[in-house]
Amino acid sequence: MEAENRVPLIRASTEFGYLTKSRLSDDPKRLDSPKLPIDLQLLANFEERPSRITSPTAKFLNTTLHTTEDIIKQLSQRIQEIFPKVINSPYNFADVKILASETHALAVTNEGFVVFVDISNNTFEESQLSKRALSSVLICQKDTLAFIKERDQGKIYCILLPSLAIKKTLKIMGEAKNGIGRMCLAPEENYLYARLWKGDVIRWDIEKLGNYEVLLSDKNILCMNIAPDGIVVAGTLDRRLVLYSLDFEKITEKTVDFIVDAYINFSESGHLIILGMAKNIKVFDKDTLGLVYEFNIGCQANECKMTMDNKYLIAVLDSGHLAFYSVEYQGKEFKIKMHDAGIKSMHVTANQDQIFTFGSDCRLSHIKFPKLSLFIASDDSDIRVNTPYWVKESNEMEVESSINFGDKNHEGELFKPTCVVQTQDCEYLIAGGESNKIFIFDSSTKSKEFELIGHHDYILSLAILNENHLASGSADHSIMIWNIKEKYSLQTFHGHIGHVTALARIDTTRLASGSQDKSIKIWAWREGILLNTISDLLDPILSLAVPKSNKLLVGMKKLIQCWNLQNYSLIFEKKSYTDIKCLRYAECGYNELKKTYYALGNEKNDNWIENPFTCIDTTYWGPDEGKTYDLLTYIRDMMMGKIPPYDGEMDLWLITPYNMNILHFYAFFNIPEYLGQSIANGTSLINSVIGSNPLTIALEKKYKECVEIIIKSAWKRYAYNPFIFGGLDVGTIEDLNHMDTYLLPKVYKLIMCKAYLMPKYCSSKAILPKAKLSFSQILLPKNLLSQENLEGNEIEIRFLHSIVPLYLNPGSKNSIDFLSGLINCKQTEIFSTELIQTILGFKWNQVKKFLYFEWVLFILYFLALVYVSLTENQDKMRYISQHAMVVIGSFIFLFNIYYSLLSCSFTYWAYTDLARTIFMILYFAFLLMEDSELNAYLSTTLIITVFISFFEGVYFFKLFKGTRHIVRISIELVKESLSLLFLIFYILFAVAVIVCIKAGYQINPESKVLIEIIRFNDQEDIQNMYTVFMEYVGPAIIFVALLAVCGHNYEQSFEVSNVEDYKEISKLVLRGEYLMPWKRHSNWLQYIQICTHDKFVGTDRVKKLAKAVKQVKQEQEQNHFEFLEGFAQIREKIESMHLNIKELKREKRSIRKK
Repeated sequence: MEAENRVPLIRASTEFGYLTKSRLSDDPKRLDSPKLPIDLQLLANFEERPSRITSPTAKFLNTTLHTTEDIIKQLSQRIQEIFPKVINSPYNFADVKILASETHALAVTNEGFVVFVDISNNTFEESQLSKRALSSVLICQKDTLAFIKERDQGKIYCILLPSLAIKKTLKIMGEAKNGIGRMCLAPEENYLYARLWKGDVIRWDIEKLGNYEVLLSDKNILCMNIAPDGIVVAGTLDRRLVLYSLDFEKITEKTVDFIVDAYINFSESGHLIILGMAKNIKVFDKDTLGLVYEFNIGCQANECKMTMDNKYLIAVLDSGHLAFYSVEYQGKEFKIKMHDAGIKSMHVTANQDQIFTFGSDCRLSHIKFPKLSLFIASDDSDIRVNTPYWVKESNEMEVESSINFGDKNHEGELFKPTCVVQTQDCEYLIAGGESNKIFIFDSSTKSKEFELIGHHDYILSLAILNENHLASGSADHSIMIWNIKEKYSLQTFHGHIGHVTALARIDTTRLASGSQDKSIKIWAWREGILLNTISDLLDPILSLAVPKSNKLLVGMKKLIQCWNLQNYSLIFEKKSYTDIKCLRYAECGYNELKKTYYALGNEKNDNWIENPFTCIDTTYWGPDEGKTYDLLTYIRDMMMGKIPPYDGEMDLWLITPYNMNILHFYAFFNIPEYLGQSIANGTSLINSVIGSNPLTIALEKKYKECVEIIIKSAWKRYAYNPFIFGGLDVGTIEDLNHMDTYLLPKVYKLIMCKAYLMPKYCSSKAILPKAKLSFSQILLPKNLLSQENLEGNEIEIRFLHSIVPLYLNPGSKNSIDFLSGLINCKQTEIFSTELIQTILGFKWNQVKKFLYFEWVLFILYFLALVYVSLTENQDKMRYISQHAMVVIGSFIFLFNIYYSLLSCSFTYWAYTDLARTIFMILYFAFLLMEDSELNAYLSTTLIITVFISFFEGVYFFKLFKGTRHIVRISIELVKESLSLLFLIFYILFAVAVIVCIKAGYQINPESKVLIEIIRFNDQEDIQNMYTVFMEYVGPAIIFVALLAVCGHNYEQSFEVSNVEDYKEISKLVLRGEYLMPWKRHSNWLQYIQICTHDKFVGTDRVKKLAKAVKQVKQEQEQNHFEFLEGFAQIREKIESMHLNIKELKREKRSIRKK
C-alpha cells in the first residue's frame, strides 16, 4: 500500500477532548402531546411523521461537508476532542492533586521539588522542599494550604499556596525509621490524620500545628480513610472493617472478605464504602457493612468514586484504563485508555464534566466526562419535555373516562389490550389484545364504534397504513389488511410460522412484519406481494420501527438491530441490558431543538433511545458501548497513517450524523484486504450523509484495487443477498464505466435482481421479453403481462428488475450521457449482460421509428441519385429527381452535422457524408454552369457522389441485424487478407534476397526475374507481378479466408458477434436519442422491470404441476381449518371446565357459609 495515500490527519502527540450533549430548555410555549386515556396512555403508537425542522448540526453538515475528505477531517477533530489530553512536564511527578478551583494542580517529585501547575496554559512554578523524595500531597483551607510528606522518612511539610513557602515542618518521633502511610483530612479540614508504618494513628490540629496526638496504636491497621460524614473506616490485617469516630472510638466492626491493603473510598454522600482491590471492587453499606455491589475487574483498582447520580462507579486501574462500571446493570462497563502504565489517582470536577488522572508514568492527563450510554432514563431532562409520560405525570389528578371494551375472556375478566394505535386524523382509537377482535373507539367520546372480526387468535400488533387502511398481526400467524372506513378486510397474508408480534409501515406501499419465528418479511400490502424476507435472526421479534426512509429498527429480547431496506443488510446492532418490549415513537423539544426518541417499554421507568438518524451530536452506535473507545482508537490509527490489526467487531458500528461505517474508512485509507473481509462478513455498503459509499470513495481516490475487491466480495455474497448493491446510485455506475476493470460486467449483473422466488406461467401468445420503466422498485406482474397470459401454461417465465434507478428516459440529457459512457467503456463484455441488452432493447423500441425515418429518407435520396445517373435526357422526372436529391441530401447532411455537434464527435461516417455533400454540390454547380468543357468533371463528380453514397448507405443499413453481421465479417476478412498479403510479399522478398546472395545474378536467371519484378521497371513488369499474384497469391488468400471463416468456434463467434451487435445497437440508439431534442429535460431516475422466459415447459407437465400445487394448497387449507376447529373445541371445553370449577367453588363456599 502506498504511504502517500494515508496522509496522517491526527498527530501522535496531539490533545483530545469530548463534546458533551447539550440539554434542551423547558420552554413554557412548547406543544404538549395529545391526551389519551389513562389506561391506554403508555400503549399508544403515534404515527411517525418526519420532522420538517432541520437541526443546527444538520444545517452545518449540509453547508460545510461536500466530500468524504471533509467528513474525515471533521471527524478527526471530534476524535481529538474525545481522547485524553496530556500535560507534559520536565519532572517525574510522584503525586498530583487538583485544587478545588480546578484551574491549578500541585505536584511533587522524586527529586524533592513541589510544582504549582497552571492547567489552563500549561505553565508552572517550582520550589525545592527537600533533597529526599516526596510522595503525597493533601490540599485544604480553600486551596491556601497544602501538606506534603516525604517518601522514606516521617516528615510532613506544610506550605502556603500559591507562594509555595514553607509554613511549618511536621516531624514524628523516630522519623528516620518510622515513615508515614496514608494522610487524610477531617471533613471540616480542622485535623490532619496520618497512619504510621509502626501502626500508630496520629493527628494534628491544623490551626495550631503543634505536637501530634496519638489516637490509636494497632499494627493490624493497614488502610484507612475518613468518610464525608466524619466516620473513619479502617481495614485490618485480619480482614475486618472497623468504623471509628474522629476521636477513634470504635463504633462497629465486621469481618468481611477483602484483600488487605485495599484502597478505601466513599460515595459522594458517604453512605457507601468502596474498596479497590487487586482483582475486584467491593461496595459496602456503611451502616450495616453489608456487601451491596461487587465488580470483577481482573487487575488492581486504586482510587474509586461514584458518579453524582450513583449510577456508575468510576475506577482507575493498574492497566492504565479509566473504567466506568454500571451499578444498575452488572457486567456493563466502559473503559478509556488514559496512560501507558497504571493510574494512581484521579480527580472528578465538581460539576462532573472533566476527569484528571495521574499515572505511574508520571504524567497528568485529563479528559472530558464521556457519554457513558446511549440509553436514556425516563427522568432525564430531555425526555421530560413533550412526551406521553410527561403529559401523564402532569395530569395524574385529572379524572378521565375509562374505556369499556365490553368483551371478556374465558375467565370472565375484561379484555386486556396489548397494542393500541390512533388513526392519522385522530378520529379513531384502535385496540387489539387478548381477543380475536379489533376494537374501534371514538377518540373524543371513548365509546366503542364497531369491531373488526377476521383473525382466529389474539391480536398482537397493529399498524396504521394510511387514513383508511389498517394492518393487524395475530397469534394465528396471519396478517390482515383492513379498510377502516368501509369496515371490511381487503386481504390476508400468510408466510410466518410463528406469532406476528410486530408491524411497521415503511412507506405508502410497503409493510414490515416481525414474528416469533425470528424473521422479518417485507410486503407490498396493496398488491399482496412478498418482496423479501430477513430470516435467521438471533431472537424472536418483539417490535419494529422506521426511524428513516429505507431504515428499519428491530427490537429483540436484549438487542436492537438496524437494517437497510435498500440492500437488506445489517447497518448496526446494539446490545441492551433490559428487554426491548417495544419501540414507541415520541418527539421532544420544539423548533430547532426538536428531537425524536423511542421508548423501549410501556412502563414509566423504562429506558429511551434517541433516533439514530436524527441525533445532533456525533454518536457511535455499536454492539457494546464499552468498546466505543476501541472503535475510535481503531479509526485514529488509520488517520495517523497506521494499519491496525483487523478487528471484525468494528463491522457493526455506525457513526452518526455522518452515517458512516468502517467500510468508508477502509476505502478512504486504501486498505483493500480489510474491505474484502468486512464485506464478506456482511457489513453494509451504506451511503454517508453526503451520499458517498465505499465504492464511490474508492472511485474518487482512484484506488482500483479497492474497487475490484468491493465488486469481488459483493459477487461472492450475491447468493446470500442479491440486493447487496441496492444502495448505489447511477453516478457510481457511470464512474465505473470510465474505469478500466474486467469486473465491470459483474456490476451490471449485481444490479439486476430476480423479483420473485416462485415461477409464473404465461401462454405462448405472449411476446417476451417485455420491459417497462417504473418509479417504484416494486414489480407488479399485471403491469408487464395481461391476465390471460398469466393464466396460460406453456412458457415458464421470470420477473427481473434493477435494484438501482437509472436514467432511462430516451432523449433526456442524462440518458444520453449514460449511453455514451457505455459506448466509450473499454470493457465491451458489459454488452453481454442481460441488463444492458434489455435497456438497449427497450430504448431501441422507443427510437427506431426516428432511425427508420432517416433510413427512408436516404433510400429516397439514393433512388433519386441513381435515376439522375442513369438518365441523360433532361425531362420532368429527371428534373424532380435532381431537386429531391438536393433537398433530401442536404437534409441528411444537416442531420449528421446536428448529431456530430451535439455528440462532439466526428466519425468516419460524418466525414464520408461531408465528402458526399461536397461532391453533390460540385455536380450541381457544374450542371448550372452549362459549359461543355466541364462535362468531364460533371460525370466524374456524379460518379464519385454515387460511389460515396453507396458506401454511406451501408451505415444506414446497419439498422438491420443481417447488414451489421455481414459488414463485421467483411471487415474481418479484409483485415485477414491484407495481413496475409503482406506476409506473402515479405516471404517472397526474403526468398529472392537469399537466392540472389547464394546463386549470384549471372548464375540463376530466376533471381533476375524476381528482382526485375520487384523493381517495377515498366508496365510489363507490373503485368508480370499481377500474373504472379493471380496465379499464386490470390488463391492462397481465398483459401486462408475460407479457413478463417470456417475455423472459428461457433459458440465463441456467436457470443462475440452478439456483443458487437449490441454495441452497434447502442450507437444507433444514441443517434436516435439525439434526434429527440424535446425530451432533453426529462431527466428521471427509473427502475427497469423485465418479464422474460426462463425455459419452455411441456403443457402436460405444467398441468400436472399446477394440479399438484392446487391439491397441496387445498390440503393445507383443510388442515388449517381442522386445526382451528379443533382448537376452538378445546378452548370451549376448557372454558366449560373453568365454569364448572367456578360453580363448584361457589357451591362449596355457600355450603361453608351455611
